[in-house]
Amino acid sequence: MEFYERFQKLLLDSECTIANLSRATGIPYTTLDGIIKKKSKSTSLDNAFAIAKYFKVSVEYLGTGKDDKPRPISLTKNEEQLIVLWRQLPHDEQMQEIGRIGLLLEQCAAYDKEKNG
Repeated sequence: MEFYERFQKLLLDSECTIANLSRATGIPYTTLDGIIKKKSKSTSLDNAFAIAKYFKVSVEYLGTGKDDKPRPISLTKNEEQLIVLWRQLPHDEQMQEIGRIGLLLEQCAAYDKEKNG
């Protein structure tokens, strides 16, 4: 399997669009799209690190396929839907939501503590 095929498989497996990956990594859309269209066998080291970090795989796996790709975790349909929606949010919106979730968890913990005791 060539680099572009591993890259394409990571996109498909994660249901990530090139546009979302471009926004998340800062790699131009045309660069990412060109990897697949031109059947690229490699990319710049900076791009490889950014892509590998996003997909949580090693650069070695991305470049050669030799390193094991992490095993996917089992997700519920709701979790899968949340991830798809999450990846559509701009980074600053994601950070705001993380803050809101943190506050919600604190409120739930306080309620549980009050209720139980």
